[in-house]
Amino acid sequence: IGQAGSDAYRVFQDLCAFANGAHLEFLRIKSVSLTFVMELIDGILQNSEEVFQHHPEQVEACRVYLMPAIMKILSAKQSFALNVRALRILSVLLARHARQMLDESDAAFSLINRGLDPNSAPVWKRVLYIEFLHRICSDSKLLRQLFSLFDQQDDRSSIVSSLMAAFVRIASEKP
Repeated sequence: IGQAGSDAYRVFQDLCAFANGAHLEFLRIKSVSLTFVMELIDGILQNSEEVFQHHPEQVEACRVYLMPAIMKILSAKQSFALNVRALRILSVLLARHARQMLDESDAAFSLINRGLDPNSAPVWKRVLYIEFLHRICSDSKLLRQLFSLFDQQDDRSSIVSSLMAAFVRIASEKP
């Protein structure tokens, strides 16, 4: 890759590392909000699918830095805006790169499944999780891929089965 590609990689890796709690090194920006960084990452992921297909090092930066950041955001008491962005990014990563992030995907689904318990999260967060699951289940290709990557493997969690069980639990709850 050329200088521009190298700089793009370093910027993206810097943003992902910052989302995970590290300091910006390449960008050298003194002050930036995590919400803004997550919005930038979301925009990059949404609009640069081809780059990620041809540069596995970008996907690796997502796996190493971004997935742990998403897990931290979703498991902590963060703002609504930050949770929305984290779940949007997670849905893009799962739709495009679940195969490269098996362990991280499994952990994310487990966290979301636990968060659907009525006593485990605020109502607004549960609603965000349900919307996230709706996005996942609306993509039949992704659902089939998740089933083959997880449910059909003996050494993996049954993600799709857990999703269906979660929907049954939610549907049987009293409003």
